Amino acid sequence: MYKRLKSIHSVRLYTLGIGCLIASLLYQTDINHMGTKIALGSMFLVVLGTIININNSRCKKSATFISLVVLFVLTSLISTLYNGTSPHYLNRYIAFFITYVFICNFKISIYENEILKDIFSIAMSIYAVLTSYSYIYNPITTNYIHSDVELFGTLMDPNYISIPFVAAANLCTSRIIEKKDIIINIVMLIINLLAILCAASRGAVVAMIISIVLHFCLSKKISVSKIIFIGFIILIIQYIFLPIVKVSFGEQFIRMSEFGIEDDSGRFELWNKAIELFISFPILGIGLGGMVDAAGHAAHNTYVQVLTETGIFGFILFTILVYKMLKRVFVIDKQLFIMFAGYLVQIFFVDALGDRLLWIMFIWIAVITKNKENLETKEQRL
Repeated sequence: MYKRLKSIHSVRLYTLGIGCLIASLLYQTDINHMGTKIALGSMFLVVLGTIININNSRCKKSATFISLVVLFVLTSLISTLYNGTSPHYLNRYIAFFITYVFICNFKISIYENEILKDIFSIAMSIYAVLTSYSYIYNPITTNYIHSDVELFGTLMDPNYISIPFVAAANLCTSRIIEKKDIIINIVMLIINLLAILCAASRGAVVAMIISIVLHFCLSKKISVSKIIFIGFIILIIQYIFLPIVKVSFGEQFIRMSEFGIEDDSGRFELWNKAIELFISFPILGIGLGGMVDAAGHAAHNTYVQVLTETGIFGFILFTILVYKMLKRVFVIDKQLFIMFAGYLVQIFFVDALGDRLLWIMFIWIAVITKNKENLETKEQRL
């Protein structure tokens, strides 16, 4: 990892821009709008990098993804204009869309892909430390139980803030299984798991459980020793880790382990309301942000949000896009596949069309390539 980061100066400008987007993922401070300014600056680097490297574009291979994304975004914007809605994330949504259109014709090497993974795991671990500190030691959030957390002077929803921590935990787990930078990845895994625990998000728990199953199923060799090792880890969690958690984070643990109908936090009622709205406006939906206008709350489910706010056409386009991205990343990069699959599970509990990580994952999956398509130099092969 150190050797890769030491050679970061050799990556292309648009890759550096993607890295900056990743690094600033949770830096969303409202102070002087610095979070927005840094995100826009990162997007500018991506776009500038594509212009500089215009001769390296591969538009024919990306035509399907571009078409799907363009059609989906246009459908959602037409619905939004028609219904007169204006979600708070609309400008960010359009900015990410423009960035995606510029970058998806380009590729990154295996070396650059690994650097982006390094940036992601390190940046999220730093955010995880700050998040855990805010939950545990900050007087504002003393005895915190699943309420907004203060990060960089701005309050953030714990459901959203836990999403990148699950992705980082999955990335660290994949690298540990593949015996890459084991010690540092174990440390970062623990840090991100602590932040997930502090956030007390049930969606994060479900995503982690499914991700662990995927790690096990996609492992190249399921040996007896590996089964014994997993069993040993389960015993440690059951008899050492969980008792500590129950004592130190008792209320968080109770909340995260409650999955009954009575513990749905009102989601079922919101989903029923969203389906009723879809039935009333099935073609183009009620526009981005329309659920908040109509019901007073977000849908708390990205798939329901897409169906209700963009209609049946938008839902079909989004579903095809997600399926094709899953198929592509499964073939090319199993680590990113598990990250993306875990993310898709987690957004079942939140509205994510305006989420930065959704678009970062879309961009990341669009630019990765198969081994034979990479043009790495000998100096880049570390």
